[in-house]
Order: sequence, then C-alpha cells, then structure tokens
Amino acid sequence: MWTVNWGGCVVAEDTVFAVLYDKFMFWGILVGIFTFGWLFLAMLRYREGVEPDTTHIDHIEVGSFPVDRHHTTLEVFFYVLPTLIVAWLIVLALASNTAVWTIPDNDEDAQYMKVIGKQWFWEYEYTDAL
Repeated sequence: MWTVNWGGCVVAEDTVFAVLYDKFMFWGILVGIFTFGWLFLAMLRYREGVEPDTTHIDHIEVGSFPVDRHHTTLEVFFYVLPTLIVAWLIVLALASNTAVWTIPDNDEDAQYMKVIGKQWFWEYEYTDAL
C-alpha cells in the first residue's frame, strides 16, 4: 500500500495515526472515484435529448399491482457491503482508541497528584517534586 509521509514521526502514537490516515485516505479516494464515476455514468445515460429505452418497463393498469422485480443477489450485496464497511470503520476506530487511551506501564515517568473536588473549585496537591 502506498503511504504519504507528512514529516518525521516523533512518538509511537504518531506512527499509528499516520497509518490510520493513510488507510482512511486510500478508502476515501476509492469511494470518491467510485461515486464520481457512477455520477458521470448517470449524467451520460440520462442527459437531455437521449430517448430512454422503455421496452422493459411494465405498463401500469388500473386495478392491478405492478410486477415485482427481485434480485436476491443484489439485495444481499447491498446489505452485506455497507455492513462490512461499517464494521471495518469500527475496527479502525477501536484500534485508534486503544492506541491513544492505553495506560503506560512505566511508573518512573508518572506524576502523582491528589485532586480534591470542592463545591466551587478543584484543589490539587502534588505528592512528587516538580
């Protein structure tokens, strides 16, 4: 997969965000190409002056229901594909959350403080020297 490097990464979390940015950029460009391609195709097909082919359209008669046209494979595809896309986006979002919100294991860099909530303000007491 191609990547876009926007500068040197300073911390480990920055590389995670760079990878996520590259993934989102790739899929965003792919969806954009698909969407604008479909839009261009629709503009060419349904432009003014071109007579549409109406031989396959059912003619409506009063008192009767139109013929149902089922395409089970297409309906399953239209249900499964968005579900997979949303599931993949959830996986990416959870991966970024766990990368950001994990608590580091090293206690030597930790700063301990005591926080006391009063009625109208907060009081902070640092137990270690600054």
